[in-house]
Amino acid sequence: MITHLTITDFQPQATDIIWDVRDAKAYAEGHWQPAQHQALESTKNHG
Repeated sequence: MITHLTITDFQPQATDIIWDVRDAKAYAEGHWQPAQHQALESTKNHG
């Protein structure tokens, strides 16, 4: 079941994986602390 949750109410758990899919420059300029960087551009040749 899919439920609606605003991002301000989201509390990630230690086991959650959160990807920031922006390019490296945008990620370096600032990101949400629990996010891991995985730019979509890096996956172009994988599918």
